[in-house]
Amino acid sequence: MAFGLILDVLIIILLGATIGYGAVLSRRLASLRAHQSELRGLIATLNEATGHAEAGIAGLKAGAEQVGAGLQASIEKARRLNEELSYRMERAGKGVERGQGGSDVIDDSPRGDGRKRLEREILSALRAVR
Repeated sequence: MAFGLILDVLIIILLGATIGYGAVLSRRLASLRAHQSELRGLIATLNEATGHAEAGIAGLKAGAEQVGAGLQASIEKARRLNEELSYRMERAGKGVERGQGGSDVIDDSPRGDGRKRLEREILSALRAVR
């Protein structure tokens, strides 16, 4: 009989704990239901912010691609200009080394226009690349 009484007391204690836990859970669920409209508004705001962020990222990506393409074009122009200037400087150097005065680059006129002519050709090459 003592064993049955102990078992009954243990069941009563466990049932009391279950009832207490059920009451706490019920209050929490009531609080969640009361704030459900606020939670929906918060989720809607979060979704809207996410959409704006995605659109902003897409815009940044498109802008970066456009700037990258422009930068690549500028790099190509600079390479062509570098090659053109190297070629012209090489031609001018060979003409001076041979003592010919570089008939197509440097002018041996008595006025000393050879250097000016070379400068004009370099400037025209620069303008052509732009």
